[in-house]
Amino acid sequence: MNDEQIENLLHKAPALKAPAGLEEKLKADIRLPQANTNARADQTAWRRPPSWTRRWLPALSFAAILLTCLVAIGVQSNLLTELKQQNADLRAKAQKLESLRLTNADVQRLRNENQELDRLRKDNAELQRLRGEVAQLGAQLQGIQNLRAENQQLKARNLSARAASADTSSDAANAEAESIRCINNMKQVGLAFRMWANDNNDLYPKDFISMTNELGNWRILQCPSDKSHNVSSWADVAAGNISYRRVSSGPGADEQHPNVVLFECPIHGHVALCDGSVQAGSAWLKAHLKVSNGVTTLLSGTNPDPGDATNPASGSAVDDKAAQTAQCLNNLRQIDGAKQTWALEMKKSPNDVPTWQDVLRYLGPPNSSAPRCPSGGTYQLNDLNHPPTCSIPGHQSN
Repeated sequence: MNDEQIENLLHKAPALKAPAGLEEKLKADIRLPQANTNARADQTAWRRPPSWTRRWLPALSFAAILLTCLVAIGVQSNLLTELKQQNADLRAKAQKLESLRLTNADVQRLRNENQELDRLRKDNAELQRLRGEVAQLGAQLQGIQNLRAENQQLKARNLSARAASADTSSDAANAEAESIRCINNMKQVGLAFRMWANDNNDLYPKDFISMTNELGNWRILQCPSDKSHNVSSWADVAAGNISYRRVSSGPGADEQHPNVVLFECPIHGHVALCDGSVQAGSAWLKAHLKVSNGVTTLLSGTNPDPGDATNPASGSAVDDKAAQTAQCLNNLRQIDGAKQTWALEMKKSPNDVPTWQDVLRYLGPPNSSAPRCPSGGTYQLNDLNHPPTCSIPGHQSN
């Protein structure tokens, strides 16, 4: 539907009639103003001149307001001037602060450079000191090299001297070792004599070949220092091709005469007595041997030279107790000789302690038992620094 059709419809609408009595009601509601009786009096009042206060009050108010505005403007201008001045001061200070910052940066840079310079100076001083020390060390090194050269020369001389001394000392040590082994051999042979005598009415044999069972080995009949004999079999023993020589035989050469010399080593001068002990050869021993009726005897009551430790005394037995003591001392000497031989062959230190199994093979034939104290004492081997001991008082070797 368009606008024209709508308009036609509105024109065709029925006309409305006003309600009855509407006009009268509207007129009754209208109120017209009454005439003012006081108008003339008011006009008379306005015609009278106003008072001074009412006349000048607006002007004074305007002047006061204007003055207040001027004062406010002046105060604001003053504050604005002060703010501008403060702003200018702040700007100047800001510029000065920037300058101070730059100056402070320069100061810090100079301070750092000064510290770096001080460090470089210290490093330079340290470098100079180190150079001085290096120079000193170089001089010392040169001295050390010279000392090394001299030390090498001294070592060479010392080695030469040691080699010469070692040859001499080695020869002396070898000779001493051979002498000890010779004594040990003679002790084993003396033990074989006594073992043979126990089975033959306490009589000693006239030769060495008779004791083949007791000797056990022909090698003990050759002195380690003897180069003129080579005992290689019992045939050499029967032929007399041995190192040891029988000295006394027959009557008087038995256990009842302990100081009688049974046989000797011609090379070292050691002698084996009838009591089984062996006396090391020395000038003292030669001076105290006496030959009578074909029997050589170590004089009774004699003692070795106190300064000669290789010649232990061998006193004669005057009673059973003295004989037992002499036999025990002889056993201790044989055990000590076996210990020393074991130490030399096994290259032991002085603190090593041998066992009976170590020393038995140096005391007699294989499977032989350890010697026993005739008084019932007990033997203690001890270390190589100390001789063997017996538990019986008085049975101690010197």
